[in-house]
Amino acid sequence: MNEKRIFRCFVFSLLVVSLTLSLFSKKTINESVWTDNPVIVDGKNADWQDVQPLEKEKLKIDYAFKNDNNYLYVLFTFKDFKFLSSLSSSGITLWLNSKGKKKKRYGIKFLRRMITADHFIAILEKQHGPIPEDKKAEIKKKNAYTIYQNGVVNKNSETVIPIKVASAQAPAFKTAQGPGTMTFEFRVPLQNEEGKIVGIGTTPGAEIAVAFEWGGMTPEVKAMLTKKHGTRRGRSSKGGVSESIPGSSEMESGGSIRTGGGTRTQYPRSAIPKKYIVWEFIKLAEKK
Repeated sequence: MNEKRIFRCFVFSLLVVSLTLSLFSKKTINESVWTDNPVIVDGKNADWQDVQPLEKEKLKIDYAFKNDNNYLYVLFTFKDFKFLSSLSSSGITLWLNSKGKKKKRYGIKFLRRMITADHFIAILEKQHGPIPEDKKAEIKKKNAYTIYQNGVVNKNSETVIPIKVASAQAPAFKTAQGPGTMTFEFRVPLQNEEGKIVGIGTTPGAEIAVAFEWGGMTPEVKAMLTKKHGTRRGRSSKGGVSESIPGSSEMESGGSIRTGGGTRTQYPRSAIPKKYIVWEFIKLAEKK
C-alpha cells in the first residue's frame, strides 16, 4: 500500500511540475493586421487608423504590425524622448526570427543620419556617377541633408552589410516628429529572393518573433565621452546593471566599457546611455 501511495504521489508531482512549466513557458502571440493596400512608408500614422497599437507603458512606446503577401509593415512611436537614449547614432535594429523564437538570428539596422551637402554629393556620385557642377551648386544651397540607411546584421558581428536591391523591393523606413513624439515606420520583405538576403523568409499565416533594439554605447558616443571625460584604465568592475521589464523588454546601463586586453575604459556611470530591447511574438495575417 505504501509503495502504491508513493507511486501516486510521484506521478502527481510530475503532473504538477509539467503543468507549472507549461504555464511559465506560454507566450503571448499578437496578430498582425492584413492590408490590401501597400502602406506608404512616410513615418506618419495615416495608414494605421484601423489598428490598435501594442503598448509598453514603462518605456512610453507603442507599436503596431500590418502585412500583405509581400511585406511586414511596422509603426513604432516614442512618446517620451528620454527613452531615445543614443538612438541618433545607434539607429533601430529590427531582429526578425522566422522560427518564432526569442533569438537574434537575423536583423536589419535602420539609421537616419544628418550629413553635409558635400557628403551628400559624394554619396550620389558613388551611386550614380559624376554630377554636373550646376546640379552640385543646387544641392549646396542646403547646408545639411537627411539620409535613411539600412543594412543586414547578425548577433555575432557588428558589421553592417549594405542592402543592394531595387528600391521597390528593399527594406525601407522613415521618421516623423510630432508634439512630444517620434514615430518610425518600417517596411521589411517577407520572402527571400534568390541571391538576396533582405527578406525574413516567411509567409502570411506564420508566427515570427520581432525585437526592437536601440541605444547603448556607440563609436560616436564613446568618442564624445572620451573627449569630455578622458579615460583611465583599471581593473575590471561590474559592467553595469540590467533591469528586467515585464513584456520581454530589457534595459542595460553601466559605468565601464570593455576594451582590448581584458581591461575596461572607465566613464561616469550616469554618462553611459541605456540600451533597450523589446520582443514581441507576431502571427502574420492572411487574406480573408
